[in-house]
This record gives sequence, C-alpha cells and structure tokens, in this order.
Amino acid sequence: MARLTKPKPKKNERVGKTAQYIADLKFMGEEPVVYGIVELDDITLTKIFNWYNYMCTRSDARQYLKDFFKIQGEDTNLEMLATVPDIWISVTAAWYARILNRGGILEMPHIKKFRLRLTEMFAKSTLNKALENLDIEETTIKVRKPTKISDFIGEFEEAIDNSGWTLSIYEWLQNKQIPSTQAKIVEEFYTPIAEEANQTLIDSKIKEGYSHYSAAELKKRAAFYATIITDCQRHASNKKKIVRKKKVISPDKKLKNFKFQTESKDFKVVSINPEKILGSNELVTFNTKYKTLTQFIAISESGLDVKGTTILNYDEDKSKTYKLGRNAEINIEMVFRSGRKAFLKNLEKLKTATLQHRINENTVLLKA
Repeated sequence: MARLTKPKPKKNERVGKTAQYIADLKFMGEEPVVYGIVELDDITLTKIFNWYNYMCTRSDARQYLKDFFKIQGEDTNLEMLATVPDIWISVTAAWYARILNRGGILEMPHIKKFRLRLTEMFAKSTLNKALENLDIEETTIKVRKPTKISDFIGEFEEAIDNSGWTLSIYEWLQNKQIPSTQAKIVEEFYTPIAEEANQTLIDSKIKEGYSHYSAAELKKRAAFYATIITDCQRHASNKKKIVRKKKVISPDKKLKNFKFQTESKDFKVVSINPEKILGSNELVTFNTKYKTLTQFIAISESGLDVKGTTILNYDEDKSKTYKLGRNAEINIEMVFRSGRKAFLKNLEKLKTATLQHRINENTVLLKA
C-alpha cells in the first residue's frame, strides 16, 4: 500500500448547494468516508468513483487536483493545471486526488494509475492546444476553428480513464459517424502519443518516466495507441468508399419559385401541371407576349429538370425557339392536333429565334 503526504481529514467542502444537489444527496448519500479504511479495494473504489461521477462536476475535479498539488507542494503541476481546459481534466485522477486529500490510502497499482493519468492529462492537453490553434498546410499557418472533434476526443479520453486500454476507437468513430477528414485529425492527435508509447519499449531514458509500470503494461499501452492510429486510417478509408446518395428534392420544393402563365384566354390555351416537366423527355411552351414556341428536348434518360424558373438538362443543339408570328393560333393548334411526324415537319417551316430557356409569367406550358 502507498500513501502520500497525509492531510487532516475534512468534512464535505461543497458550498452553495442547489436544490438539485440536495435532492441528489438524499439519493446518493454523503461523500464516502475514506479516512481510516485499511484497504480500498477495487470494489470499494468503484463505489466511491460512482459517487463522484454522479455528484461532482469538472469544476469540482479541477479543485480536487488543485488541492492535491498544494498539499503535496507540487508547484509545477499546479501551474500546469491552470492551462488545462475543463474538457481535458482527468476525472479519474481527480477522484484519486480527492481520496488522497481526505486521508485515503491507495495500493501501489492505483498510485501508478493516478500518476499516469496526470502525465497523460498534461501531455494531451498541451498537444490538443497546438492542434486546435494551428493547421499547417504547405508553408501557410492558418487558425483552425474549434470543431466538435475536440468533444469527441474528450469523451474518448474520459472513457479511457474509466475503462483503461481496452476500448475500440474504430467502434467509436463508426457510432459517432465521424467524417474521414475529422478521423484524420484524431489520428494526428494520437500519433505523437503512440510514438512516445512505443519509445518506452526501446528507449531506457523515456522508460524511466514509466518505471511504475511493468514491461507487460507498457507493451499493452503501446499496442493500444498503435491500434488507434490504424483504426483511424481504416475508418477514414472506409468512409471515402461510401458513395453518398443524391438528396431527393420534392417536386413542391423544386417548383416553389417556378413562375408560368396558367391560362391564356386570347389564345384559348391552359398550362399543364408543371410537375409533368420533371423527368419528361420533351417540353413545349408558348410565350404569349412574344408569340414564340419553344421545344425542349432532354439530353439524357433522366429527363428535364427545373431550378428556379430555368429549365435544366436539355439538349442545346436539339432544343429550339420558333417565331409563330401572325399565325400564332394556327401554329399552336398543330401542337395538339398533329401527329408526332407532322408536328416536327411543321416546326421546320418556322423561323428560329434565340432559345428561351427561362420560364416566366407570360409562358404557357403546352405539352410535356
């Protein structure tokens, strides 16, 4: 068993209790007693940690670590703690610190885990700060805007604190549906940590900093972080292979701003439902102001489409606008009364004009 500088046991120090805290306190009970207990085994520690996880915040966790560093006289760690954002505070280390602050005695394996969590907290916080603020592309340094990927890494780090080196980051990336570009950021974050973990196996100087771990534990740690790197790469590669389905836009939404003339009493014609245009192979329109007839021919089997008041996906060579002139009423009749061959033959007799690919309030939709 091991114990650091023994502080005087104190009562629960939480002040300014809210109504919610009081309600939780009735449910969970008072803060667990640790002073005077000869052995804090794994089962007992799990129950104690559950209490802190439920009742305490990250602000509490920061305060527990601050108190610990003050009691132990660890001024350097106290200064470094001030630079660690709340999301990177290791709650596992904080709960250990709280137990020690209140006179608890931890066995050596838990002291080792406590110290490792502190080491990793400071290292990862420093690295993440650099990754969030700098994005080096070629020779240009750009400020990177904060993203949700920081929250993802924070959650995963907290899970490591609780579960150890047994997690699968591939499953996490899949479940959270992290894009391939953000998986690359996760890989960048863990790469130096993985390299350092591997160095502990071969570099005696680095290994000295982890002397409280056995050779088997160091191998397990190195393997865990190496797997994180390969899993990030595999997830990013698999994400790129997934072909996204084209978003289907409803006809109502496509035709929301589509303007046309519903009826012309002068020429005795009415427009068809504009929804018939979508996917059709042909569209015939009549401009009542300029007395022109336009025939749109689809360029592919997907048919015609609409964006705003513009017709899309038409063949520019085959689609044409024709001048009807004085015989407008007679020429319009051929659209409805002539067969296909006769209709096309009659169009050849007409003079062409600049193609009118936009529809407006003077355009009647004759046929689709």
